[in-house]
Amino acid sequence: MLKSINIRNFKGIRELDEPISLSKITVLIGRNESGKSSILEAIYLAASATQGFADPIMRTSTINVLSRKYLSLRNLIFKGSDDLEIELDIDHQDKREKNHSLGITLRGGYQKEC
Repeated sequence: MLKSINIRNFKGIRELDEPISLSKITVLIGRNESGKSSILEAIYLAASATQGFADPIMRTSTINVLSRKYLSLRNLIFKGSDDLEIELDIDHQDKREKNHSLGITLRGGYQKEC
């Protein structure tokens, strides 16, 4: 089960004050444009990217899908930042499995003008 998410420099989210704790049922409440959909997209991005990145074919496919959806991976990175980070903490229900974190970091955002 997904236990928490931490986001930095993803779309309109500069940085969370603290990781968002999640449970079996989690409700995101906020005004329009407050980042609710961005949180869901961050979960999707981190989960799909980390699952597919071990396989070169899946890695290329995941990057192509994300590039088409956002026109450029640069559109995922908070404006003016060089990278984004998403970290998911996973609590396995099967106690034989160890709890772990998985994350994604994308680099190569906006170039700063000198």
